[in-house]
Amino acid sequence: MFFKKYGDIVVGVFFMILSTALMVMAKMLPKSKVMEIGPDFMPMVIGAVTFILAAILTFLSVKNLKMHEKELRML
Repeated sequence: MFFKKYGDIVVGVFFMILSTALMVMAKMLPKSKVMEIGPDFMPMVIGAVTFILAAILTFLSVKNLKMHEKELRML
């Protein structure tokens, strides 16, 4: 019952933590001496996009949960 009610929030927070760890580990990769875009570029982009999408999922889930609780109190 808990996961059914708060599942999207849990998944969103999990992916925000995972993408933060991905970006931190990407910063640990060695910098390229030849080009400005090094081996850390794509992991940083993927981590940032994942973090943004997870934050949107969490925000919309919290908003939806509050709206449903408000509707239940009105009944």
